[in-house]
Amino acid sequence: MSKNKEREWADRAVVFLQAVEDDDTDMTAWDYVSSARKLIGQYENIMVERKGRDKQEQEDPKVLCLPCVPGKKDGPRCFDVHKSLLDALEDAYPAVDGMATLKEIRVWCMTNPTKLKTHRGVPRFIHSWFSREQNKPAGVR
Repeated sequence: MSKNKEREWADRAVVFLQAVEDDDTDMTAWDYVSSARKLIGQYENIMVERKGRDKQEQEDPKVLCLPCVPGKKDGPRCFDVHKSLLDALEDAYPAVDGMATLKEIRVWCMTNPTKLKTHRGVPRFIHSWFSREQNKPAGVR
């Protein structure tokens, strides 16, 4: 879940606690309890999602981040290249130094901000770059 969503839920919790302190509402004790349970459940869902992401990071660590155009609704501005993708690229393109090529792609993206790819288009961009590198003569690489 994004930081904005987490902040939104934290703000809701503050409003709820202020309402309980002020006690100027017509809510019964049961209403407070059910609202609190709902809020706690939503917070627990956020934490479970975060733990799942952390576990995935440990199993498949991020190797590099490639800048990209944010999608609709403030999408990610960075495409995370994980170890599994790097391994697959190195298996598919044995003549290409995978990490060096990814660093070259990152520098290209940073120096050509008007030509950045969308988050969805980055995998194809990486694939085509590796394909061109593989097909270059050995002395040119």
